[in-house]
Amino acid sequence: MLAADLSLDTSLDPDESIYAEIAAVEVEAVETAPLAADSETSPSAAAGNVVDAIFAADSEDETLDWQEVSEGSQTQLGESADELFADLDEGFFDPETELAEDALAALTAVENSPVADPAADQLDHSDSTANLVSSAAEFSWPAANDTAEIADQITEQQPGELPLASDTSTDDSTDSVRGPPAAAIATNSLFSSNYLNSDASVSGDASSHTTTVYVDDDWAGLASGVDPDGTGPGTAIGTDAFATIQAGINAATAADDGTVIVYDHAGAGYNEALTYTSATAELNLEAATGNSPVVDGSGLFAEGLDVNGTSTVVSVDGLTFQNHFSDGVHSEGSVTLLNTTITGGFNGIVVSGGTVTIQDSSVTGATIFGIQVVGGGQANIDASQISGNGNAGIIVSNGGVSTSQSTITGNLTGIVVTSTGTAVVNQSDLSGNTSGKAIQNAGAAPVNASSNW
Repeated sequence: MLAADLSLDTSLDPDESIYAEIAAVEVEAVETAPLAADSETSPSAAAGNVVDAIFAADSEDETLDWQEVSEGSQTQLGESADELFADLDEGFFDPETELAEDALAALTAVENSPVADPAADQLDHSDSTANLVSSAAEFSWPAANDTAEIADQITEQQPGELPLASDTSTDDSTDSVRGPPAAAIATNSLFSSNYLNSDASVSGDASSHTTTVYVDDDWAGLASGVDPDGTGPGTAIGTDAFATIQAGINAATAADDGTVIVYDHAGAGYNEALTYTSATAELNLEAATGNSPVVDGSGLFAEGLDVNGTSTVVSVDGLTFQNHFSDGVHSEGSVTLLNTTITGGFNGIVVSGGTVTIQDSSVTGATIFGIQVVGGGQANIDASQISGNGNAGIIVSNGGVSTSQSTITGNLTGIVVTSTGTAVVNQSDLSGNTSGKAIQNAGAAPVNASSNW
């Protein structure tokens, strides 16, 4: 219903003088409210100005006292609301109550204001300060560079980090709605999204982390969780302390590269057949300082150490493998044997593809071959002893062998090279093989053998 459609009754109850006074103040506010140009403001915006003016007049008027209900009478604040308004005419609050002539005229003028552009009636959601009410438009955030200066005092910028503020960034510091630009926030602040979303800084490469565990045959029978050696390196059975080498291997390489340090306090040896396969975690088997642990395969129909997979990497230092039914060490991957002793078995070492490096080690007493290379593998032997094996000390069935500063004696034949094998032998002792043959070559290429005896 428009204000023009309302009927007008200017009469007021004498007892309602306080309300007449309020109405007069509001009418005056309506009449004095500035109206924007027709081409810039829609009726709805103009009406907003009128309403603002009315509320301003109400808040600024200090002469009205709501304790004065009627002329000559005073009502105490402690009286109830029902008592305060008991004499009011219910029709005063009726929506159909007529407005005073002056108020009616003002509202009629507003609603009849011409609209230059229909699009102007649409709400303007822009963040222009021209469209903000005066109280918001007068507000301003602190300058962005001030915030940056504070951030600089708290967090020192590190090399490679984004600057705390950029000359090319949009400065919204004067925007009363958006506030200061995000660039003014310290990059390393706890409230910075860069900090919250960044990965934690870790020294070193996580992929190179090594888990170390300890194995001692003297810990057999201890309950899980027990500290097996007091002040020693192991802390708990089943965590970093084990009584068998295989259990140590499994625990050490469960998530990362693993090192297994082996003791031999009981002196009984480890009756085990070890196996390892991993494309990601390297395994190091090491004898504890001053210890010479023995992996004994008596009664086990298996290899002493079986390394499966071409990507598997294993290093052995200071262990002895003996009496295994098949091979002392069988490898498809990359294996390094340092200070390692292999005794007995059908074959000492079988290189089945991949590469095996043998240094400062010995292979003796195998039934057939000390070292056999098959599947295109490569054996690199340095400063080692290959002696007393039943047939050939070294046979290259398919692949290659390189030997230097080693002793290859006491075998039936020193080195045998088949048609699909190659060999390089330097500075080694090939004497004393029972067949009288130091090197037997069936390959297409001659064996490179120099400075041998």
